[in-house]
Amino acid sequence: MTTFGASAEQKRRIKETSDKEEAAVKEAFGDESERMFQVHGPGTRPDRQRRGYGNMLMAMANAEADELGVESYVVTSAHNVKFYESCGYVVAKRFFVGEGNPA
Repeated sequence: MTTFGASAEQKRRIKETSDKEEAAVKEAFGDESERMFQVHGPGTRPDRQRRGYGNMLMAMANAEADELGVESYVVTSAHNVKFYESCGYVVAKRFFVGEGNPA
């Protein structure tokens, strides 16, 4: 992830998130994660939500994983879990960031 222009605290938080995400994926899937399809960062602008775009993106990502013959996973925040569950995903591992956050 690009950290150009980020403050020292922002860079620390970005690293914390990246490190914890990597550890959570490894704990959840082990070495199998290297052969899995990660759906990375799909999103819909808030003013365009609830029109089916996210479902369409996920259907395309799932079709790609199926074509490749691999399992897929997505890393997301807690407020998006219900959406991904509606697309067939289940929570495999939770992790938290921001312990000791000064803000």
